Amino acid sequence: MTGPAVVAGVLGLGLGTLLMKAAGPVLVAGRHRTSGRLDAVGVVLPTALLSALVATDVLSAGPPEPARLAGVVVAGGLVALRAPFALVVLVGSATTAVVRLLAP
Repeated sequence: MTGPAVVAGVLGLGLGTLLMKAAGPVLVAGRHRTSGRLDAVGVVLPTALLSALVATDVLSAGPPEPARLAGVVVAGGLVALRAPFALVVLVGSATTAVVRLLAP
């Protein structure tokens, strides 16, 4: 499956995801309150899940590629420093790209 069908599928799924995320606060709107603990977990959960997926991908398929490993180490350091999520992803990706560019 290639071409316009793939683009339409990706856009459709993206729109559906956006609508579902927007519907939550609109439908609940003050009728449900969460505890402060649950809110704190919700803030760090995306970073933890992405970190687990990346670590599994990098470390599970035999010896890790040096460029990927460098990106994961840099991103992990930024997570430890509590850097914003977008910055962690961008700097980790840039590190991987630079190491691949410089490697023979």
